[in-house]
Amino acid sequence: MVTCHKGNLNDPFSIDGGLEDENSYKQVGFTLSNIPRQFSRVYVYYSRNSSDASGTALTTYEKINKYFEVSYDE
Repeated sequence: MVTCHKGNLNDPFSIDGGLEDENSYKQVGFTLSNIPRQFSRVYVYYSRNSSDASGTALTTYEKINKYFEVSYDE
C-alpha cells in the first residue's frame, strides 16, 4: 500500500486527505520483478479515499485504462 497525502512533509500541519477529487499533485512509480513468464501484461487498479464537504468518507476504485507490457531479460 502506498499513501499520498495533500500537503508538505516539512510542514506536518499542512497534511490532509483532501476533499472529493482534489489533486494532491503527487505521483508514484513501481518496478516489478520476478514476474512468472506466463504473464505478458500487468493491469493496475487503485483505490482513493477522501471525503465530501460535510466530512463523509468517500472511497472510489479505479482501473488505469492501459496495460503495461512485461519484458524479460534474456
